[in-house]
Amino acid sequence: MPVSAEILRIRHSDTDWHDPFFAAVEAIFGCGKTFRRWAEMGGWNESYEVFALRNDRQLVSIIGAMEMHFLFGGVEHAGVQCGAVGTLPEFRLAGLSRHLMNRVLVEYSAPEKPVILFANDTVLDFYPRFGFRPVAQKRFVLARSLEPATRPMRRLDLANRADKALLADYCTRALPIDAHFAARDYFPIMLWNLLHSPRQVVLIDDLAAVLVISQVDRWLIVHDVYAPSVLDLNHALASAIDAPVEGIEFCFDPGEWPAAMTIVESYTEDPCFLLWSGNLTPGNCRFPDLART
Repeated sequence: MPVSAEILRIRHSDTDWHDPFFAAVEAIFGCGKTFRRWAEMGGWNESYEVFALRNDRQLVSIIGAMEMHFLFGGVEHAGVQCGAVGTLPEFRLAGLSRHLMNRVLVEYSAPEKPVILFANDTVLDFYPRFGFRPVAQKRFVLARSLEPATRPMRRLDLANRADKALLADYCTRALPIDAHFAARDYFPIMLWNLLHSPRQVVLIDDLAAVLVISQVDRWLIVHDVYAPSVLDLNHALASAIDAPVEGIEFCFDPGEWPAAMTIVESYTEDPCFLLWSGNLTPGNCRFPDLART
């Protein structure tokens, strides 16, 4: 099965190659239907492209690259996040992913331009070969009881065009709660995550904020917060929940709020790797889960 040496670059406008890409994602990761729906809902825009090697019309090795705005140490940097890095099983061990990654880094990597990705446990030795270094992340948990506010807040529905546009606007204008290791304006990635693993998207209209949450028994998981100004999280969380909670976990670094935060063992799911010439001060950081590809 010969593989073409030509590397395809598939953009949002190259619709003839979208179906082969979705098929490859399904064969490698099992989430091709999510990518298809994501594209149909406008998530695949000019910021995202796919690098691929093919056998005729079949894509056998792929890497996705999303241009993003990162915040490291409070300073904004234009960069790229790689995702969907994989090769069909029958084409592995031939160096195809290495060939594609070299090309991606030629296109996107620069001393001042960060490249970030999240790996799985089977390829932890692969990315350091290109200069990537691991970034330790933490879990932020808080023992706190909360009762629901008396007035329930509206849940947004991504299938509703107006609700989706409202969420995109909030994401675009949101002020990151903490800018040590974060991102901004990442609606396409957030949309993919919400389609892949649905959560409650709650509009707190009196605070001009949107919270993405889930509740498991009496445990509240705060996946993300979008507000254009500093937010009273005590009020926001009480307004977002519909059942009492006794503990909270944040899927991002909540910064200075709240003071009683407990930082526990390193967060090891899909370890983070960073390629960048700048200095990222080690510390208690967590890249927002909904900003990860």
